[in-house]
Amino acid sequence: MYRRKSVFLVLILTVATVWSQAELSNQENSSLSNLEYKRPAFKFTEVADGVYCAQGTENLPVWSNALIIVNDSDVIIVDSHIIPAAAVALQEELQEITQKPVRYLINSHYHYDHVLGNQSYSDDVNIISHEFTRDAIASGAANSGRAIDWYMALNLRRLSLLRKQIETETDPGKRAGIERWLTYGETLKAGIITVKPKAPNIGFWQKLTLYRGDREIRLLFLGRGHTGGDIVVHLPCEGVIFTGDLIYEKLSYMGNAYFIEWVETLERLKSLEFDWIVPGHGEPFQDRNRIDYFQSYLRDFWERVQKLYNAGVSATEATKRIDMRDHSERYPEIKNVGVHPHAVERAYELLDKGVK
Repeated sequence: MYRRKSVFLVLILTVATVWSQAELSNQENSSLSNLEYKRPAFKFTEVADGVYCAQGTENLPVWSNALIIVNDSDVIIVDSHIIPAAAVALQEELQEITQKPVRYLINSHYHYDHVLGNQSYSDDVNIISHEFTRDAIASGAANSGRAIDWYMALNLRRLSLLRKQIETETDPGKRAGIERWLTYGETLKAGIITVKPKAPNIGFWQKLTLYRGDREIRLLFLGRGHTGGDIVVHLPCEGVIFTGDLIYEKLSYMGNAYFIEWVETLERLKSLEFDWIVPGHGEPFQDRNRIDYFQSYLRDFWERVQKLYNAGVSATEATKRIDMRDHSERYPEIKNVGVHPHAVERAYELLDKGVK
C-alpha cells in the first residue's frame, strides 16, 4: 500500500472545522489531577510496531483504554480517561516508551470516562473528534445526563461497601488499599461533576486523515451507534482499529444508543481491513466474530423492546421482563431476566420519536 512520507494534517474544509484555542476551557481540578497512587497506573501492550493499547492496572482508576501511536517525531493518543489524574499518569508513564512529544489527542466519543482528562493536555496538543462529540463536550454533556448519573450511583454504592470493609479489615496492606480507594471515591464524588473537559479544537463529519512521517491514520465516522458521534481510528498499514465503545468483549453501555443504526455501523466496520481491534475497554482482540455476536444481540434486544412498547408496557416493567439469556454464552454477564434500565429508557425515547 502506498504510504506518503510528508508530515502534515489533511483538513478538507467540506468535512472538517477548526476552532480557535481561545474557545477552549483550560480549567483544571487540582484535586483530581494530583491523586496519589501506586505505580504503574498503566500496562502497555504493543499490537503493531509503535502502536500500543494502554490499560489501567487498577492502581489508579482509569476505566477506559487509550490507543498510543508513536510516530517518527511525535505521539498521538486516543481518549483521555475518567479523571485528569489518569491522563497525567499516562503522559508520565509513556516516557518509559518514548520521549517524543504528544501532538494530537483524539476523543472517540463524548462519554465522561473517555474525555474528562482532556484538560490535562497542554494547549499545543490539538484535540480531534467528530463534531457531534465536540459539541457534546462543549455543552457539558460529558459529565451530565444518565450515563454519569449511573456511574455516580455505582460510586456511592462502592463507597458504602468500602466503609463496611475497612471497619473489619485488620491486614495493614489491605487496609491501606481500601483507604486509597475511599480517598479516590470521595474525591470523585465531590469533584467529578465540576471537571470541565477541554473541548476538541478540530472537528470533522465523516473522514479525516493524518499523515505523520510514513504512517497513515484514518479517523472514520461510520454511522451512529453507541452515541451520535462515535469514531473509529484505523491504521490501514498496521492492520489496527480502535473502536472506542462501539464494540468490546462485554456489552456496551446503551443509554445513548441508536440501536438499529449501530448494527449498520458495525456492518461498515467489518468492511475495513484489520487484524487487531483495540476496544475502549478490555483486552485487544482479533476475533471478528465478536462483531457478529453483538449485532445479533442488538437486533434481538430491539425486537423484544419493540414488542413490549407496542403492547403498552411501561419502560420500568419492560426492564424487568426482557430476557436476553439466549446470549449469555457470548456475554456471561447476563445472569437473569432483565436488562439495564438505561437501555430500555433510550429505546423508548427512540420509539416515542417514531424510530422503527
